[in-house]
Amino acid sequence: MMSIAALVYEILFLLSLFISSSFAQSCSSNDTACLQACDIPSLSEYSIWTVNSSEDLDNLTPQGCNWINASISIGANYSGQFVLDGIRVITGQIASNGFTHESLQNVSAIIMPDLLTLECLFVRDTANLLSISMPSLQNVTTLELQISGPTALEFNSLTYASNIIISGPVGDIYFQSLANVNSSLEISSSDTFEDLSAYGYNTSNVFPPLSLRFPFLVNATGIDISGNISEIYMPNLAIAENGHLTNGIVIETYGVPIDVSFPKLDTLQDMVLAGTMKGVSFPSLQNVPGHIAIESVTPVSLNLSSLVNVTGIAIDGNVTGVFLPSLKNITTLSIFSKLPLSCTPTQKIFESIRQSTTGYDCSSSDTSSHLSTGDKVGIGIGSAAAGSMILACLSYFYLRRKRNQNVVKERTNEHELQDRGGRPIYHEDDYPPEYSSRAGTDIGSTHSDETIVEDAGDRRTATASAEEGRTTE
Repeated sequence: MMSIAALVYEILFLLSLFISSSFAQSCSSNDTACLQACDIPSLSEYSIWTVNSSEDLDNLTPQGCNWINASISIGANYSGQFVLDGIRVITGQIASNGFTHESLQNVSAIIMPDLLTLECLFVRDTANLLSISMPSLQNVTTLELQISGPTALEFNSLTYASNIIISGPVGDIYFQSLANVNSSLEISSSDTFEDLSAYGYNTSNVFPPLSLRFPFLVNATGIDISGNISEIYMPNLAIAENGHLTNGIVIETYGVPIDVSFPKLDTLQDMVLAGTMKGVSFPSLQNVPGHIAIESVTPVSLNLSSLVNVTGIAIDGNVTGVFLPSLKNITTLSIFSKLPLSCTPTQKIFESIRQSTTGYDCSSSDTSSHLSTGDKVGIGIGSAAAGSMILACLSYFYLRRKRNQNVVKERTNEHELQDRGGRPIYHEDDYPPEYSSRAGTDIGSTHSDETIVEDAGDRRTATASAEEGRTTE
């Protein structure tokens, strides 16, 4: 059933279509009927126009029309640049390989300089595509790009989308005006959404680094980013919840360690961060109804000083410190570090909140030097709950899989999964690893069937915040 929030955003999208059409009608003071429907001949029963040549394009868009009320299929025989001049509104879809999933080898560019509104754009299997340019596009329902090689993307005016799904060696993704993504933002540096951890934790020789820049993005609902990521720049992101694949943020980054920072993020359901990170920061985030899971391959100190309320936190990997000075409410806290880390500070905080260690677990390479025998016994009692929380928290994210996933290709020795103490992560056919104590304590590891991701309900409208961000930038 559609949530009130989703309904609100659908209404906003329909309103944006009307605004875009109104703008199109006023595009020229000399043209009183700026928006003119194209009279498309010989349409199939599904209202799909197949374009096999530039001549077909000329027939599709006769002189004076700028509104296509149909879907366009770019045929397998199309060669050269696909250019739609003068078209401002397309109420159907554009599919680069038709709707038969044929490969397009000879399309070099997709260019629509005047397009304002589009329902869906699907681009895939275009080996020689060099650019996709829609500099005037403001609204799109779904933008799904599966890129096979370096492709320049130009969406300078795009402010609203329901879904953005981009995979492949693009190099740089820069959406300079995007403010709202209503359903899901999924980006991968590989050419499919496959399990990148199967290549090890340095994929720089497999996939080129990908820079992500969204300077005015405020609301992205569900965010899923994976691959060889060189930069994540979202300085105005405030809301990340209730996406159709993830309820919050999931980031799997490999290659050069990066800072994962969301300075204005204050509304979040769940978060999973994994891979090569040199810093994690969300200074405005105080309340998390769900869980936070962090697993770092590279040494990192986690300063979660703004966090006040959270259901559970699971931390694993090469962690040198965990700071939770403002924490007031928590149910489960689990920390497993491969590096020296003092468990005493977090244990004291947890005990002051819960009045017991039930639900708390902490161990590291030097845990035994920090915990007394009594502490270990007390922590052991709460470990089963903590272990179950980790499984419940991570199962949703580890087992949910993206569309268009292929079987992971044969790995060469240089790209085999690196040993991480015998506990591989992000194999989608596996459950999350069962954690075992490194300090001699017993951790129960039972699978939970409970769903930890809840519908967070209504959320704020982000457009005003985006406009305010532009004026202060």
